[in-house]
Amino acid sequence: MEGYLLAAATVFAVNLLPAFGPPTWAVLVLLQVNLGLEPAALVLIGAASAACGRLLLALGARRMRGRMSPERLENLDLVAAELSASRARGLGALALFLISPLPSAQLFIGAGLLDAPLRPLLAAFVVGRLVAYSIYVGLATVAADNLGALLGETLGRVWSNAPVDPEMTLADPWTSREHTLVDLGDDVFTRGRPHPMIDHRLRNERLVKEAGDPEVAVVLLDIVLGYGAHPDPAAEMVPAIPRGVR
Repeated sequence: MEGYLLAAATVFAVNLLPAFGPPTWAVLVLLQVNLGLEPAALVLIGAASAACGRLLLALGARRMRGRMSPERLENLDLVAAELSASRARGLGALALFLISPLPSAQLFIGAGLLDAPLRPLLAAFVVGRLVAYSIYVGLATVAADNLGALLGETLGRVWSNAPVDPEMTLADPWTSREHTLVDLGDDVFTRGRPHPMIDHRLRNERLVKEAGDPEVAVVLLDIVLGYGAHPDPAAEMVPAIPRGVR
């Protein structure tokens, strides 16, 4: 339950931002992969929380109309009248918004400033996000589940702190065993410290430890790029590689 509450609060807060916020789908994927939340429930919570955040953003923009000059309000009303003059144009815009992955903050701010009806916009937003979030979260879930299964078919037994098969759970996530997949974003590693996609110290320490083990033949790493990640992960990780292979 705590994981779903965290997802709802995080998505709501992200969608309150007027600009420079991370894409909601990326937040949901990160939460699903790290917390193991039920994908269908996460998608529903994500779409509802995102809609609430955008609604509050639009209502906040609407309240700003009271602080605008008569001339600026007149210009906004002219734009609103032009947009509402053609029903086909309005439906086309909603349809484009429905299938588009483009950021929506500015659109909701504009709708609020224009005092436009918010229900059609919210309906299109929820439907579009349900589809988009389902695709992203679903692909992330399949990838996470199938990687362990694929390696298991190729290598045999693969141990992990987040295994598909509970019987392959590591007794100690800090110590590898035979073939091992380690999720360093798990709570046991991130409690009291930043996520390793932001702070690479924990990842580098594990890299040096594993590479220094004579029984280890291959160390395979994945790197997260984009919103919420370290701006230059290579610069953080490359210095640790020579230390591990000495």
